[in-house]
Amino acid sequence: MLASSRAAQAELRSLELAWIGSSLTGRGDLEPRLRAFLVRFPNDDGCRLARVYLAFIVMAQGDVDRATSLVAPVREGALGAVRDLALVAEAGILVRQNRARDALATLEPLSGRIVETHERALYFEHLVHAAVEGGEYPVALRAMEAWLVDAPAAQRDEVQATIDRLLERCPLALAEATAVALDARAAAKPKEPLASGRDYLRRALRGRLIQEALAGRDAELAQRLIAHSPAALLRDTNGEALIALAATGVVAPRVVGRAIGVVLSLASADTRRRSAAMVAGVSRELRLASGAAEVRMATRDDGGEPNDMATALATLAGEGASVLVAGVDPDGARRALAFATLAAIPVLVLSVPDRPPPADGYGFVLGVDDAAVERTLVASLTAAAPGTMPVEVGGDGVPCDAEVVAGRSRFPVAEWRRTGTPLLLTGDGACVRDVLMAGSQAGYSGIAGVDLDGAEGLAGISRAPPTLVARIGRFPKIPVTDSTLSLYQVLGHDAAVLAAAALDEIPTDRVEGQAEVARIHRRIRDRLATAEGELWSAASPGFAGGRVLERTLEVVPLTGETGTAP
Repeated sequence: MLASSRAAQAELRSLELAWIGSSLTGRGDLEPRLRAFLVRFPNDDGCRLARVYLAFIVMAQGDVDRATSLVAPVREGALGAVRDLALVAEAGILVRQNRARDALATLEPLSGRIVETHERALYFEHLVHAAVEGGEYPVALRAMEAWLVDAPAAQRDEVQATIDRLLERCPLALAEATAVALDARAAAKPKEPLASGRDYLRRALRGRLIQEALAGRDAELAQRLIAHSPAALLRDTNGEALIALAATGVVAPRVVGRAIGVVLSLASADTRRRSAAMVAGVSRELRLASGAAEVRMATRDDGGEPNDMATALATLAGEGASVLVAGVDPDGARRALAFATLAAIPVLVLSVPDRPPPADGYGFVLGVDDAAVERTLVASLTAAAPGTMPVEVGGDGVPCDAEVVAGRSRFPVAEWRRTGTPLLLTGDGACVRDVLMAGSQAGYSGIAGVDLDGAEGLAGISRAPPTLVARIGRFPKIPVTDSTLSLYQVLGHDAAVLAAAALDEIPTDRVEGQAEVARIHRRIRDRLATAEGELWSAASPGFAGGRVLERTLEVVPLTGETGTAP
């Protein structure tokens, strides 16, 4: 198509570029310019394209009659790309007249005939809508993939949002089968021409299926999705909830007497150490407390795979445990709380996740906020040594597991001694002990602060320089002795105290059946919220009706104060 004059050609080309560069909703802004072109060049061949563009705009505004009158002369005109585009507009009109089948029949002959990328985007846009309205979802899904590829950059976000919305109407079985087929294509041909559209569509389909599974608590669908989903698609919050939901279908929960289930995390050296201490704390309390004589403990581990946390919790629930204890790090705590919500079974976590549990839910946070402890210690150290910034050792700071070289300290104690740098000790007990002993041997006399997880490392240490220690409740005992327990032993003890109190009046016989088990779990949840006992990690005796144990964090000197040891 050629314009009749240089001025018409320049304006027509400008309109085409503006059309390509417009968003879906922004096309309407071109209406005045298109109408002006028709007035200025009424007999120019370029009016055919301007009329089609204008038809798309007024059609989107709901003026079907006006769109029809604009398209009609082009539809009856010469063959070519503009007439094909007019047929696409005519299909859009038919969809708005509830004639989706006729629209599909109009579009079908155009398959493979439209060459320009932005015009193909228009074709696939209207093919998607016609196929969805006509109930031809396989056609719609294939067209969505192509539309995503051909859509101009200015339209991409709107195209994705439109497809997300339309996918809600796709039958679940077809959505699931298509997602599996797209995954197989991605594995076989990762760089095929439609790869970008394919990959967005498979993610969108998977997201829709995950939402459906979670909303309907469909454990079987969740299990199928996990079995077929690439790991990368399960790493967000919804993916973790899906894993928890799938685990609820592993075994049917039951209540077998009064039992506490404890999940050990084997993912890292820190979680293994904390898990062992947690189990020791729970076991010690159940063994020694006369009131917990009828409460037993069962354990499982996650095999070192974070995604297996939910399966371990579900297995314990299936074996009859009606209070679960898990989550010795924030990631594990988040996964355990997700399981508590989906399985509707009380779960106590011993670390603070990034999101609090629902106020009326089944998850309870008994853990300590490590970041809050660190902030409090830093404030105390900078107040005691103004103008200095503490150096963190352990945790994310100077590593405690550096290679040992004969005749040389693995810590830069000489530099610390020279500058008088305060030390923030956030490693485990062995790390704290090693740092303080290395400092003592090197004559370091600066102030040091020790967090809760490392407090057990102070046992047996004699240190003249000032040492500040984080403290909650009666942990740690000051002065520290060789009998001091670790933080996670203390948290395990407190978890056992509250869990045993919540189980105190639960029947000791075996209970099965979904409705009856759910009733007992609700009863235990409500009792756990108000249960009280002598806790070592908090002055408060329990959750006081809430879901997070309230604590007061102190920073106290290592010497000069006495206390009762847990």
